[in-house]
Amino acid sequence: MGTKEEILNEIKSKSDDIKLELLDKIVKKMENDQETRKNAFILMTDIYIKRLWWNNAARAYLNAADLAKTFDDKKELFFKAGELFVRTGDYFTAEDTFRKALVLAAKRDRQDTWNRVLGVYMAYARELESKRMQTKAISVYNKILTLNLPVENANQIRDRMADLYEKIGKPREATMIRQQKASALEADKKKTMPVEDDDDHTSAQDFIGV
Repeated sequence: MGTKEEILNEIKSKSDDIKLELLDKIVKKMENDQETRKNAFILMTDIYIKRLWWNNAARAYLNAADLAKTFDDKKELFFKAGELFVRTGDYFTAEDTFRKALVLAAKRDRQDTWNRVLGVYMAYARELESKRMQTKAISVYNKILTLNLPVENANQIRDRMADLYEKIGKPREATMIRQQKASALEADKKKTMPVEDDDDHTSAQDFIGV
């Protein structure tokens, strides 16, 4: 017993609760078999996700990632764990886990991996909006604004947040977000302003806060 298919064949007729018990026994007993333990953790996630136990599923993926033998396998498992941590609202752990995936990505693939990370947050925010969970959606958009986006993209997020604040009856917050949008545009203009070689020796670094 080692592959996911072999493990599934052993437990397929059991209830989900019994499956979890058996999988837990496998990860404890098979201490010297990394591949079997990894596959058992991955199978646990399927049950946790079905039950919406996002934190349990994310932790199981972390355990599987630690046991994976290749960089690509580890990267994908860390990414999946990060995706589930987003759903728990634990953005600190999600960010830390996504960072592990980015470090493991080949240099040529890091931008694509980063785009996938952004896509996870955006998709979850839209899902929350579709469920009329505006307050939670706003919290996700707030997290997205910490991801150092280009000002144009960040201001699109601010527009969305302002609309959501209005929907939940918070016009003051909507106004504040729109003011932040104007401030961000002004700050971006200053960053890109040409610097004249004058007597006060102002440098480009002064404009970008370095």
